[in-house]
Amino acid sequence: MIITTLFTITFILFVDFSYASDLFPFVGKWSVNPELTLENSKNSFKYKPGDEEEMRGFVELMKMMTVEIDTNKMVYRWGSGSSAISFNTKEATSTSAIVVGNRKGKDFTLTFALINGQYMNFKSSGSDDMNYYIWQRSSSTTERTSDMEETKEITEGYFESVNAPREPKTMSTEIPGDIWQRVVSDFGPQRADDIYRYLLERIPNGLANGTRPRHLRSILYLAKGDEERLDRYIKMCLSDTRDVMLYAEYEKAKDSKLVRRRDFNNPFDQAQIETD
Repeated sequence: MIITTLFTITFILFVDFSYASDLFPFVGKWSVNPELTLENSKNSFKYKPGDEEEMRGFVELMKMMTVEIDTNKMVYRWGSGSSAISFNTKEATSTSAIVVGNRKGKDFTLTFALINGQYMNFKSSGSDDMNYYIWQRSSSTTERTSDMEETKEITEGYFESVNAPREPKTMSTEIPGDIWQRVVSDFGPQRADDIYRYLLERIPNGLANGTRPRHLRSILYLAKGDEERLDRYIKMCLSDTRDVMLYAEYEKAKDSKLVRRRDFNNPFDQAQIETD
């Protein structure tokens, strides 16, 4: 009996260690390869001609993204924000792995795959936001110090502004009129009622960072009258409101730094920020 028990424990430990070892090809720090990601995104059923030009405007944002993978967790970092998830390895080989985690009470799987031995892609059963991202191993910490300092300089003011303490405000369900007008202008009078109602149902009052009107304006600005894009940016806003505000309000300048061009705390016709 004792021998059988010891054999069982040894077998379980061996299997767990084996899976952890097979996950080693993915362990480490990875950053987005923008060019390969843009090319791979064309395989998405949501991709439409003309999307590439818009996506290229987000290259600098992609460069801020990293993931750090360990044998039992992954940390996603973007700018000064981060999100960590723990998982258990379900299956693993030298070129692929499936792990299982739980977030907010819901189980999900992550499927990792090595590409040509030097790049990585992972897909989540809980979201398709990053299914087409291609990741490459990050440079050493020393080599990336200047990049991280530049990223901090670009994002520091933004994240300070959206996270700064604010005076308590009375919750209000009143929506500024320019938002309705933008829905009519972008989606047409026949679809306006349905789109407007849908938008307000999906984006509630009280989301973290910023105000509801700012969130709504950011989504509409990015949607540009397209219902698929509307869903995409609603989903982004619900995942992290800072993402949708950054995408809507900032643009890449000639020196490749991000510059705030719009302030959607203000109505659409007053949102443009004059720059030198």
